[in-house]
Order: sequence, then C-alpha cells, then structure tokens
Amino acid sequence: KFRYVLVNSERLWKLLRPHVGGATYAPNGVDADYWSQTNKRFDPSRVRVGWIGAEKAAKNIYLLREVEERLRWSSIKTDFIVRHRAYPAPYTQDEVRGFYRSWDFSLCVSHAEGCSNVLLESASCGVPAITTDVGDHSKLVREGETGFIVEPALDSIVSTIERLQHLQGWEYRRMSHAIRAEIESAWTWKQRAEPYRKALEVVCNSSLA
Repeated sequence: KFRYVLVNSERLWKLLRPHVGGATYAPNGVDADYWSQTNKRFDPSRVRVGWIGAEKAAKNIYLLREVEERLRWSSIKTDFIVRHRAYPAPYTQDEVRGFYRSWDFSLCVSHAEGCSNVLLESASCGVPAITTDVGDHSKLVREGETGFIVEPALDSIVSTIERLQHLQGWEYRRMSHAIRAEIESAWTWKQRAEPYRKALEVVCNSSLA
C-alpha cells in the first residue's frame, strides 16, 4: 500500500480520486531562472520546430516520423528538429537548454502525458508550443495565445506547422512573451513545490514512527 500518491495531471487525478484514497494533485514545476528566455529573431520563411524525448509508445513516435517525412516534402520551408534523449548518449542540461533556445516552437504529439517537462522547460525559455490535448497541457497552451492545440493526426499537425509561415514577427514575440509570463505566474517550483513537500513530510514521519 502506498503512503502517498501524487498525480501530476488534473485529468488523471479526477479519475483516480474516487478509487485511490489520499491521491493528491501535484503538477510539475520548472526552474524559471535556469530555463530562461533569450531574445531571438523569428523568421517565418524558415520556422524551427523541435521535439526531444525518449522513444516510447506514449510519445506517439510513429506519428512523429510521419510528420517528419511529410514536412520533408512540403513546399513550406521548415527546420524540423528531432532529438532522442538516449541516443547516442544523454544530453547535458546545458545542451538541452541550448536546443530549446534555438527553436521557434516545441512539438508534442503524445497519446498521453502528465505534464511534460519538455513543454514546461521550453515554455520557460519563451518557446510557444504545438501540442496534443493531453494531461495538463491545455492549462498552459491556449490556442493562438501561447501556442496551438492539435489532434494526434498527421494532417492536423502538419497544417498547423505550415500555417506558421503566416505569423508576423510581432505576433510571434507576443506568443513567446505570453508563454514565458504564464510560466512565471503559475508554473515555477515556488508555486508548485508544496504538494511534494507535504508528501516527503508524510513519508519521512511514517518511516520514523
């Protein structure tokens, strides 16, 4: 029997709550000082869309590869950057931060997530997101304001990426600043750490009893 159950997606928490006593909603947070925003020029003629993660079924890897292939033959010039965390070796934290800062948009095509660390870290770097409606993602990503919500389907994702060529520089900067502001207002560890502190307190006190 678990002493404490932390659930980092509100949707999953609501499903588990009637069946798991003491389940606590505890969304992920992010170190906004480390994952910081830098000023960069947005070029709509060559949008840089990035993905990084592990090759797991929940990440919808096959769809990701289909998107990559479709964009390769698209008339729209897009730099689609895919990096696998474990190949050929894990990236350092500084390298990952550098990846985020080089992207214009992050991409998540997952079937399931709690609250993706990649989404939070890249958003903290001022990178708007294109994501499926999984976990807590729609709490951070608002359509046209801090990113775009897509269906887990090839046409939905590719058409959204292709539309980015029509963004003006000021529109992109507005989205970039908006998603960073959202992180600062609600997603830093200063705001999100309390459920984890309480869990550690309960577990440690139980161990000493």
